[in-house]
This record gives sequence, C-alpha cells and structure tokens, in this order.
Amino acid sequence: SAHGLPPNDFLVANFNNLDKLEPRIWELWTALLGEHGHAALWLQQYPPAKANRVKQMAQEEGKMDVARLTMTPFFKSDHHIAIKALADVFVDNPTYNAHSTAMDTLWGALPLATLPEQKFAA
Repeated sequence: SAHGLPPNDFLVANFNNLDKLEPRIWELWTALLGEHGHAALWLQQYPPAKANRVKQMAQEEGKMDVARLTMTPFFKSDHHIAIKALADVFVDNPTYNAHSTAMDTLWGALPLATLPEQKFAA
C-alpha cells in the first residue's frame, strides 16, 4: 500500500515523539491490537534509536503480531497532513498529549481519541 501502510487493516496511529510513549498506554495499545486481528499500529520513527527499542519490546512481549506495527519516518511538511489522514483513528498519549500533532490530525479530518489527565501537559 501507499507509504508502506498495511492495505486492509484498521489503522490506529500515533504520530507523537516516541519519548512520549508511556508503559500503561503501550500495554493498552498492544493488548487491543492483540485481540483485533485486523488492526495495525502506525507510529513515527522518531527518535530512531527509540523506534528500534519499541519494535524490540513488541517482539519480546508477544502480545501482538509485530508485522502489524508500522513505523514510518517524518513526511515532508507539505504532505504530512494528507498522509496522516490515511489512518482510521489517532490515539493520544494522555500524560503528554499531542499538542500541535493533534491539531494536524484534526486538520486532516482524522478522529482523535484521548483521555483527560490532571497534569499541565495533559
């Protein structure tokens, strides 16, 4: 499929910096994907060293098929909103929230799911 995305899966995306990925949310995502065979997780490869670690964690945990984890580099700024809109839903990291990434998501008409938190960044 275009941009290396799985062609027929329900595509759950998060385009935040991988440093914002928190264990409780990662566990939720991988558990859900493990139970839904036609869902895939799409993340950005940033920072690259963290991307390799995320792939390794998915493999070690064995909760989801690692083939359903898609990681892509940053897209050129003039196309990134349209490309990100290829996902079916954007899931946020509630402790940090997406901020400008959420705005890009909404500009692309991509539904966004998040949770309220008590911290400033949330």
